[in-house]
Amino acid sequence: MVRSYLRHEPILAFSLIASPTSTAHVQLDPRDGRTAFAPALEDVLVWDTKHGTQLAAWHETAHRAPVTALARSPDGTHYAVGYHDGSIRLWNTVSNTAVLTFNGHKSAVTSLAFDHNGLILASGSQDTDLILWDIVAESGLYRLRGHRDAVTQVRFVPELPLSTSASASSEENDNPEPSVRRNTAGSARYLLSTAKDGFLKLWDLSLQHCVETAIPGKGEIWSMATALFRSTNTVNNSHHVPDQPAIVVVTGGTDGQTYVYELDIDALHLGLAQASKKNEDGEATTGRFFHERGSLTLSAKNRVSQIEFSPLPSRATQASSSSSDADPTIHEPHYLVISSSDRSVQVFRVRTPEEIQKKLIRRKRRVKEKKGKKKGRQAEEEDDDDNDEEEEEAAAAGENDDDRSTTWVDRIESHTTVRPSASTGGKLRSFSLALASTTRAQSSSSSSSKPALHVLLGLNTNALETWTVPAPALTKAERAAVLLPPDVSGTAAAAAAAGSAIEPTLSASLDLPGHRSDVRAMALSPDDTLLASADSAGVLKIWNVKSGRCIRTFVGCGYALSLLWLAGGRHLVMGCKDGSMRTFDVPAALVVQILGGGGEKSKGEGGTTAATAMSGAVVRSAGTAHQGPVWSLALHPNGLSCVSASADKTVKFWDLEMHAVGEQQQQQQQPQQAQHAAGETNGGDETSLPAPPTYQQPQQQQMVLVHVRTLQMTDDILSIKFSPDGRLLALSLLDATVKIFFADTLKFFLSLYGHKLPVLALDISSDSRLLITASADKNVKIWGLDFGDCHRSLYAHEGSVMACGFEQGGQGGGLMGGR
Repeated sequence: MVRSYLRHEPILAFSLIASPTSTAHVQLDPRDGRTAFAPALEDVLVWDTKHGTQLAAWHETAHRAPVTALARSPDGTHYAVGYHDGSIRLWNTVSNTAVLTFNGHKSAVTSLAFDHNGLILASGSQDTDLILWDIVAESGLYRLRGHRDAVTQVRFVPELPLSTSASASSEENDNPEPSVRRNTAGSARYLLSTAKDGFLKLWDLSLQHCVETAIPGKGEIWSMATALFRSTNTVNNSHHVPDQPAIVVVTGGTDGQTYVYELDIDALHLGLAQASKKNEDGEATTGRFFHERGSLTLSAKNRVSQIEFSPLPSRATQASSSSSDADPTIHEPHYLVISSSDRSVQVFRVRTPEEIQKKLIRRKRRVKEKKGKKKGRQAEEEDDDDNDEEEEEAAAAGENDDDRSTTWVDRIESHTTVRPSASTGGKLRSFSLALASTTRAQSSSSSSSKPALHVLLGLNTNALETWTVPAPALTKAERAAVLLPPDVSGTAAAAAAAGSAIEPTLSASLDLPGHRSDVRAMALSPDDTLLASADSAGVLKIWNVKSGRCIRTFVGCGYALSLLWLAGGRHLVMGCKDGSMRTFDVPAALVVQILGGGGEKSKGEGGTTAATAMSGAVVRSAGTAHQGPVWSLALHPNGLSCVSASADKTVKFWDLEMHAVGEQQQQQQQPQQAQHAAGETNGGDETSLPAPPTYQQPQQQQMVLVHVRTLQMTDDILSIKFSPDGRLLALSLLDATVKIFFADTLKFFLSLYGHKLPVLALDISSDSRLLITASADKNVKIWGLDFGDCHRSLYAHEGSVMACGFEQGGQGGGLMGGR
């Protein structure tokens, strides 16, 4: 007879905030600075970082490829998501559904970019190809080939401003085409790409061809950023700082250096054919598009993993804060953020042309001071901040002559460094930027006012952090207001204004919905509505199985190895690495009982006192649980007792009893009251303080564990299980055997041997006739409990089989998991 079996598929992932190993960068919505989009295995999770809640999960049914790239459309209504299988999906942020799917790459998508209108999507992949996609037509346009290794970054060249020289040249040549030509209606004409082959390429999309290749530095290029800067006509006019808008490209790679290039706007307007010239001999020469402008100095010399310019402000904000001499149609980024280490990101601020003008005047004054007499040198030296009015008058008078010209590198100044907080203890994987409120910028009449910056950090510890970088203060009073609280004296404020560095502040941390370390134990409640999980850092979390949300968190619980729900689904027992056992009242969020262990102190054990004090728990210490790690816990089918198996070669039996705990809590408060009465204060003052008021609490009945007997074995016990009928007790030992005992008398019944390595997990069928064992030898065996014979051996894994279990129901199937 043919039997059908159910197929099991994962439907929900718990304890996941952001994939620690994903190559996709986290994204922060620049419109509100609080909505984060994080890659989570094959899904994308949408988080509200301020409230720590999950807003949506972008999941495609039956799709298992991890997310490898993420890009936001200019209007923020759609996100392009690239996957490891080469597919690309376009997700709508309003309906949280995939509206479009592209398939064209042979391997993982590494980078995505929208053009300025959001109509064309460019994608780069590990197959070295670039593909242009038409979102409106829902089809691919063409493929660009030229890189020799995996593509690491693609960026569209920003929308080109009007070039006077290019327009004049077009008129002289009677060229009917407009000065800003485009590939399709409203789409950008040029594309930039970098790859691990060390090449920076500029592509003319109208020709579908690479027009120039640059080699910045040595080795692979991992990141690139580009931005359009407004006119610099107030700065010394030279070939380094042209008197027109400029497009700047910054690249970084494995050599730990960042290289700055400037794109020739005239050459971009004219195109490859018109930019070509003839030398004196009449030979054709091709005009250059890239012009080197130097490099930036970074605090770390490691691989530059990510470079980003800050998002552009809205047009309303730009118009309200722009000066009269600035072009209101051109938006300019305020910050440049670079990550060259897994410990921090370095924030640079972009100086305005006015600030560059002041820098030139300062430089000229210093040169004069050096040439002056030694006697009057000290009298001429003054603080730079005290000469702002003098410099502005000099700038208005046109005193900007200097023998030394400035470069684009001079416009980029180190601002501050953002590091992950010590509480999460993680390393940086990626970051995203968003501008903060521009209230101060709008209220200031100076064009150099800049808004603050929000920096979202994605960590490898399954956590997200949002940091706020204050804007640079323009005056001493503003700088003191940023760095010091309002109640600081004027002398301290003046000292801070003299040169203190601006420090970022942690505005939000998203870590509670996930574990920071390896999950070592899990258990489902009897009614399958709650899931308990514990990690090696001493954190226990309770999850709602239906919604996947974390509803309880216990900290400082020790290195967990096993979990067990007691009858009724209210209490939970945890076995730890140091041999201790803890009992929790989950609905009340209390630690009811702690049975100390005799083993070595495990990771997370130091937070025991903090955990009980934070939860307001009543700790009932009743002797020692075990002298070694508690590997397994099992509940008797009658629900009135349980057993624990440990590496100390003992199996202990525990009865569940209800004890009153109100009186014990009052006794624990008495030593604390005595300390207060003795006047133990932080300052060492011996003045006696009144004792805090005490409250008579009613006695509460809580379930506790009472030790009744012990079974001594010859080897470490790794797993333990009662048969569903309560007649037998199965133990797996370190000698690779399984011992079967009668549960009531503890008399020996059977010994099962056949595994080459220790059995790590076992389970008994619902009819108490079959036993399944999973071993480190990659083998799963099915045994009969009547005679102890092996019915079948299964080799279904390539590594150690860590868990196994019979499926609930009448099919008789089983589930197992391995490395």
